[in-house]
Amino acid sequence: MSSIHAETDSQDTIHQDETNFECCNEERESVESLKVLDPDDPLMKRFQDALKAHLIKVNDGLSKDINELAISNKQMEKERLQKGSEMYEAQLEIHNQVTLIDKWRTSLEIMKCWCEKEKNDVKSMKETRNIAEQERRKELEKEKSMSHEIESVTSLCRRFAEYEEEVSNYITIAKRMSEKDARVERELIRQKQEMDYIMLKASETVWKLERELNDLQKQIEIKNNEKLTMNQVIADADTDLEVFEREQKNLINSWNKVLLSVQQRDKAYDTLSTERMNVRESLKNINARIEKVKKDTMKETHSNEQLTTIQSRIDEEISCNEEVIKIHNDKLEVIQYKTDSAIQLTENTEAQLKAATLAHQRLTSEENAVDRQLEKLSTQKSALEDEVMAKLADKITQNKTIKRLNKMLRDMRETKKQFELTMLQTENIYAKGLLDAEKLNNALCIEKAELMELDEMNNQKNAEINKLHNEIEKCNLLIERKQKKIGELNKLIGEINAASGNSVDMVGPHVIKIASLEKSIEELEAINTENQRYWLRHEAVIVNLTDERNGKLQEINRLNKQIIILEQKNLKLRHAFEKENKIQQNIEKRMNDLHQRLTKNNTILAEQRELRDQLQDKNFIVNDEYTRTLQQTEREFINLQNNIKDLTNEKCILEEKLQDEIRNNLAWDKKLKLAMETTKFIKQEQNPGGDVAVMKSEIRKMEMRLSYLKKVQEKMIRDMELCVTKREMIVDAALTKQMKNPKVMHNKQVMFEKRMDGRRLEIKQIRKEIIGLENATAKLKKENEILDNEEKENEKLLKNIQNELTELNKQIAEGEIMKHHKLECLVRKQRKIKLLQSVRDGKYKIICKSVVTLNDSIEYQKTLNSNLIEIMEQVNKDFPLIKDNVKKILLTLQPS
Repeated sequence: MSSIHAETDSQDTIHQDETNFECCNEERESVESLKVLDPDDPLMKRFQDALKAHLIKVNDGLSKDINELAISNKQMEKERLQKGSEMYEAQLEIHNQVTLIDKWRTSLEIMKCWCEKEKNDVKSMKETRNIAEQERRKELEKEKSMSHEIESVTSLCRRFAEYEEEVSNYITIAKRMSEKDARVERELIRQKQEMDYIMLKASETVWKLERELNDLQKQIEIKNNEKLTMNQVIADADTDLEVFEREQKNLINSWNKVLLSVQQRDKAYDTLSTERMNVRESLKNINARIEKVKKDTMKETHSNEQLTTIQSRIDEEISCNEEVIKIHNDKLEVIQYKTDSAIQLTENTEAQLKAATLAHQRLTSEENAVDRQLEKLSTQKSALEDEVMAKLADKITQNKTIKRLNKMLRDMRETKKQFELTMLQTENIYAKGLLDAEKLNNALCIEKAELMELDEMNNQKNAEINKLHNEIEKCNLLIERKQKKIGELNKLIGEINAASGNSVDMVGPHVIKIASLEKSIEELEAINTENQRYWLRHEAVIVNLTDERNGKLQEINRLNKQIIILEQKNLKLRHAFEKENKIQQNIEKRMNDLHQRLTKNNTILAEQRELRDQLQDKNFIVNDEYTRTLQQTEREFINLQNNIKDLTNEKCILEEKLQDEIRNNLAWDKKLKLAMETTKFIKQEQNPGGDVAVMKSEIRKMEMRLSYLKKVQEKMIRDMELCVTKREMIVDAALTKQMKNPKVMHNKQVMFEKRMDGRRLEIKQIRKEIIGLENATAKLKKENEILDNEEKENEKLLKNIQNELTELNKQIAEGEIMKHHKLECLVRKQRKIKLLQSVRDGKYKIICKSVVTLNDSIEYQKTLNSNLIEIMEQVNKDFPLIKDNVKKILLTLQPS
């Protein structure tokens, strides 16, 4: 609105100037000749001196204010540039710190992944080692079982040879006996063979039972060894868990350090943001001052434009005057015209003064309106800055929430990993339990089948034993009967001997038979006693077997109970797994929701960052444009000042030229007047009749006009005197008012002092801000030093970890080499066993048939081996990068 009023006022002033110019032209045309006051007139000089002094004072005050504002503006620009450079350096340092923190985070994550990979490799190596040990144990058990079988076969062969010798001896004894006892002897041999067969079967069953007992003892030993290995594995797992816990604690401590550094960075960022706000406020103040300077420059440019318009008008008037002088050289009314022009000039100056006062009032009103608008804009700007700060605070909170969510996500992932590890461990335990249960079930089934076989064998043996008992009882009955018969026969023989007296000659062969029968009876009794002893032993063995059977049945029942308990635990674990799966699904859903929210927040933040970057770019561009415009305005202002000085000099020169030309015109007017008078005098002399009357009439007209002009001039003089008196009265009234109420001067002084105090306070605030920025820079330097120290410590830790990892890798490589060497030794031993078995079976074809050739081949192999060892040692020296492979070859080449 103020700009519109200013435009309308300027248009009105232009219109008034045009109307005044037209009126001047009309008056010039109407008035033929007027008398003009000289510029050297005392009345004009007084008025011009007062106006000139007033303008000089105004110009000096404005120039002083402009110079002060220019100096303060330059100082503030320098301070602003310094602060901007400091802020830029601080932002660069913060950016560098953020990049370093991100690098450390990535390095820590890489180290974590690498540690996990190493742990998995160690676990896989342990599993492979356990599998190799189990295979080795199985092979050793097979070797032992084969050796036991070989021993059992050799013992059987020996026993069969002994039995064959006994049978052959018995056959030789039986051949010596008579043919009549051949049948009895054959029957006895058959019975003895049956008994031997029974004994063999019993011994075989006993050997089988002993083998089974040995196998069971071996299985028990294997299970005990497995328990020991499991305990060792559990101990290793406990140590690994302790190591992991320690590493986790170390990582947590390092993470806490990182968090502390991040918090310190946030604090530094907050301090820098507050300092940035203060700097923005100072920039606002500087911008306000710059705008005030711009307003003052605009006012001065407006006043300069008015002066230039006045000067252009004066130039136009001069040209018009020259044209009028050239046109009206023949006329004698130049003096009247000059007086009219002087009157018009005075009127124009009065009108210009009035217009200037009105313009001044309008400009003051416009300044007030502009100040109000600036206040509104400043309030709007402050509100926008508050909104921006609130958005930044929201962004910071969002960043913090994002960090917290990331922490929660990491914690959830770690818990998920722990749950997965527990799941895997429980699954492994469950699988091992199932394997153990299946093994136990298989062993139970095998033992049940063996027990059934043993029961059948026992039943068969019991039946055979019962048969033997029956046969033995029959034999005993027969023996008793025969003994009775023998007794009866002995009685008869005694009676016969007593009757006859010739006992020796009569009963010779019968006595021999009886003696042989008694011997056979005694042998049978001894065999019976031995069979009874054997039966007692067998019964003891059967009792032991029944006890073992009962114990195994109890163990089977206990194992069945354990299997039931394990199945119940399995069901519980399944329920727990289902619950954990549900919980995991819920967690995954929440994670997905949180991830979606994070993506949305990230998109919003990215948009806000883009907007912030755009606003910052625009602000930088606007600041650059304003600085450039200020520089241009300063240059234009300086050029305008120089132009004003040049114009004032030109004005003075032109005034001097005007005065010279006016004087020349006056001299030419006098000459023209004399020439006209002479011409008139000559005409009068030539025409004494009508010319004199015409001249008299013209003289009367001129006298009338002179009287009129004198009256007008007296009015003008009176008006000028009244104007001067009015001005003096106004000045006196203002001075008296100031003298009467010195509050105005006091208020002016107070306002001036307040402005100075405000400037001083601003300077103090700027100094405080500079001190605060210096302190902040010092703090940031200290924090950078602390971070550098932490970086060095972390680098040392990383070096130590790398050294430990290299040592672990070396140990793992050495363990692999030793394992490979042991496997090769096992393979060699197995080959040796196979070769020995083939030699024992007679399948191996001997290459070296003599001892000499064998020794020569052994020495050749030794020399070859020593040469290969020397070559590989030289290779190890020449090529140290292939140490592990060379070491494997050396271990294989070394004599076992």
